[in-house]
Amino acid sequence: MKIHEIIRKQRKERGLTQEELARYLGVSAPAVNKWEKGQSYPDITLLPVMAAYFNMSVDELLGYEPQMIKQDIEKLYHRLAKRFSSEPFEVVKAECDEYVKKYHSCFQLLLQMAVLYVNHVPLAPAPKEILEEAITLLDCVIEDCGEVQLVKEAVITKGGCYLMMENPQEVLDLLGGEVHAIMQDAEMQAQAFQMKGDMEKAREALQVSMYQHLLMFVGDSALLVSWETESPAKADEVIRRTLKVMEIYQIDKLHFNVMAQVYLSFAQHYCIVKRPEDAVDILERYVNVFLNQEHALELHGDEYFDKIDNWLSNLTLGKEPPRSEAVVRQSVLGTVAENPVFACLKDNARYRHLVKRLEEYCGRTN
Repeated sequence: MKIHEIIRKQRKERGLTQEELARYLGVSAPAVNKWEKGQSYPDITLLPVMAAYFNMSVDELLGYEPQMIKQDIEKLYHRLAKRFSSEPFEVVKAECDEYVKKYHSCFQLLLQMAVLYVNHVPLAPAPKEILEEAITLLDCVIEDCGEVQLVKEAVITKGGCYLMMENPQEVLDLLGGEVHAIMQDAEMQAQAFQMKGDMEKAREALQVSMYQHLLMFVGDSALLVSWETESPAKADEVIRRTLKVMEIYQIDKLHFNVMAQVYLSFAQHYCIVKRPEDAVDILERYVNVFLNQEHALELHGDEYFDKIDNWLSNLTLGKEPPRSEAVVRQSVLGTVAENPVFACLKDNARYRHLVKRLEEYCGRTN
């Protein structure tokens, strides 16, 4: 709500005429009329007087709120993500800039704006500049925010920016060169809930921990395979075990993004080691899972992880994916059809059929 709407609303709630408000403030009635129409603004010296008269702060009178609540940040993020999928990057970025300026002390918003930039960097005309801007926002969170969890998230996101910019030393300077043991905070929380008799929260805490460790394990396996091109036997064993874990825990249905990362990594590996049929087998799994998604790519639990949905809903971005479905569709198509690693498959009939299926799917309208 803007100041002219606030003045009009406050005046009417108090049963005042424009002439009565003008007389109290020592201005003319036409001046108040122009304020309420948004044609002019009160003199700055009148703001404290008017705010006191309306029993509100000057910030409230101006319609300024230094913080955004979590629910509004989530809605804003997904609205902007959808705009990025259909409008010029610079146009949407301009609206992002306005929110950053208005809520520069809202560290949760700054963090999510940085995440938004990182997730849509491929659409930017100057990707490096966008990543540098994301790092600037993250530094604000790291240096000025007193909330430990937000700072941790900002540090990890900043490290991701440096990797995308191919600056490995910056990552090591940020995170250090030593690999540390995983902290068991979730397990301790679960035990504390159990001791207090809250078994529902205890089970939820453990399931959330297991869920995250499972996804990290599977994701790390995909990365490991990409480094084992000189050790085919090792790579085959990693792939065999990972696919078995994915089958047991039904990762295909549980988390599309992780599944996509794994299948693409394995398919690329098979192309590099010149095993095209194996590559197509993996790509076929990937395409089938994507086309058969039951939950519109949103995060969700299942019969095994039946205590995590509330936790997922309470994430800053909720259950929705960080990119709009339109952007995800085009990304999936591009990754399969335009990835230079898969050029060796261009004469493979099964591969061409998969590309055609994706093209038909991505051309559909909701």
